[in-house]
Amino acid sequence: MNPHNESVAHADEVVLTKLGAMITQACADPSLELELRLGVLGDGGRRFVPGVSRKHMDVLVSSLDALCALGEDGARDEDLDCHGARRTMRATHDAWTEHEDYHYLDPLAPPRKLRTRATYDGSQLRWTTVHKKVADSVLLRTRVMDVRVALARELPVADPVVLVPTTHVRIKQRRSFVATRTPFRFDCSFVWCGTTLTEAQQAQVADDPIFEIECELLPDRRAEWLRARGARTAAKSLLTKAANAMRSTGVFFEQA
Repeated sequence: MNPHNESVAHADEVVLTKLGAMITQACADPSLELELRLGVLGDGGRRFVPGVSRKHMDVLVSSLDALCALGEDGARDEDLDCHGARRTMRATHDAWTEHEDYHYLDPLAPPRKLRTRATYDGSQLRWTTVHKKVADSVLLRTRVMDVRVALARELPVADPVVLVPTTHVRIKQRRSFVATRTPFRFDCSFVWCGTTLTEAQQAQVADDPIFEIECELLPDRRAEWLRARGARTAAKSLLTKAANAMRSTGVFFEQA
C-alpha cells in the first residue's frame, strides 16, 4: 500500500469537497458509517455493480497479508513487525469468516427494509437486525474501475419479526484488514446471492462468487484523525485508499 501522495490518487475540487463534507458528517456522528466500494457503473452510469476479478482479489489479499507480517516469535505485537518497524495493516482474523445477510420488508412498518445478519465466529452464532438508511452517496469514475461512496446509518431493531419472506440473501466469506495509522478497514469478501437462502446456497455450490472490496472509515479515532488533517486532506486519504485497493497509481477520480 502506498502512503498518501498526489501520484497515487487525485481529483478535482468538486469531488474533494463532496467527500470532505461526507467525512466531516461521519466524524461528527458515531452512528454514521462511511463505506467505499469498488465496481463498475452500468445502465449508462445510473447503477453501481460492486465487484472485481478473482485475480484482483487474490493479489490484493496477498498484498494485505504481506503488510500484516508476524513477529519472529509468531505472536502479533499489535503494530510492530519482526524488524521493530510499525506495520501499516493488521488482520482481524487469519482465516475467512462467514456470515449470512437476510434482507426483507418489515411487516410491522412497511415498506421499511430490514437486514438480519447471522455471523459465525468460531463455535458461536450471533444474530443482529438493523434498518439501514442511506444519508448520502456519490458515484465516482476512474480509468481503472468505478467507486461508490455511501454514508449510512444503521439503526438496531430489538425485536424483529422472525417468520418473513426474504427479498434478498447474501452469503459472505470475508477477511478484514485494519490500518494501524489511520481509521480505515479493508473488507475482502466472496459473496453468493439469491432471493432465498436455498438459492444463495445453491449458488455457493455451483457458481463463482462476486469478489467485493470495501473500505470503511471506522468510528475509532476518526474524529481525532479529521481534526489533525482537515477535510480536504482526509478526502485525499480516502481516495488514496481506493487507488491502493485498485492496485494502481495516478488514478484520477471524477464524479459520475
